[in-house]
Amino acid sequence: MTKSKVAFTLVLTNKHTRSTKKIKYSLANNIVADKWFKAMKHLRKVEPHALDSNLKQPRPIGVVYKEFCEAAGIKEIEYKQVTQDVLNIMHDQFIAQADIMSRNQSKDVLYEFHQAIHKTESKMDDTAHWKWTKMHIIAYSYKAGLFEEEFPCNKFYSDELERGNIYLLFSQSGKKPYNYFFDSEPADFDKVKQIMKAHHTFIPNWFVCLEDRVPRTLPLEFEKFFEPYRSWFLKKYGLQKWDAVDEQSGVLLAKPDKAKNVHQLIAQGGYTYSHIEL
Repeated sequence: MTKSKVAFTLVLTNKHTRSTKKIKYSLANNIVADKWFKAMKHLRKVEPHALDSNLKQPRPIGVVYKEFCEAAGIKEIEYKQVTQDVLNIMHDQFIAQADIMSRNQSKDVLYEFHQAIHKTESKMDDTAHWKWTKMHIIAYSYKAGLFEEEFPCNKFYSDELERGNIYLLFSQSGKKPYNYFFDSEPADFDKVKQIMKAHHTFIPNWFVCLEDRVPRTLPLEFEKFFEPYRSWFLKKYGLQKWDAVDEQSGVLLAKPDKAKNVHQLIAQGGYTYSHIEL
């Protein structure tokens, strides 16, 4: 029996004129898309989290870090300059406190601190983000907590990304293997076990892809770095392989019914996500 097509409408609003555009989408035929659509029945009119969706920029890292440490009740590290090593330590502190702080009134500064770390990294070295695809992110932060579940999302990754399509966002607390390597994290197995993650948790954050993207071959230096941990990593997450697709792609959630220039409306036309109509 053929599964009937599930459709919905993506509504975009122009931030200057307040005019709207409606684009019809069809849900992808995979279990992750089904989970996402079920969550969207509840989240479709929920306002996205401004920081996690890049609708608002975090304050300077030093300001947010001070507030984070005060809220967490931990001592600030001493540093003269913000380097990648300093950011790695801050990220370790974020991960150590994330579970507790995400459940109390400190969650806003927790999420701002996380965004401030990554924004600082991107400003320090633009070449660091050749791996990031241009995207319009819709993320719900703690509002999506009810729908979070352990699930091997990498097994459903698409071979490539197509502009206009909707994909699941990697929202793990941790770093994929290449990010771990690129950020000059140490070749220490205890640290690897703590920080290095596959996409093993379903969280219904998503993005509209704004460019076609074929995953690039991962550099040999990374492969050499990753090799001692590869068998452990694959066994831990129940995977058969780890390659450029796992690092740079995502799970397809939906495709526009017609070849409309959704990416141009967002990237050049001043339109942003408003809500989803079922």
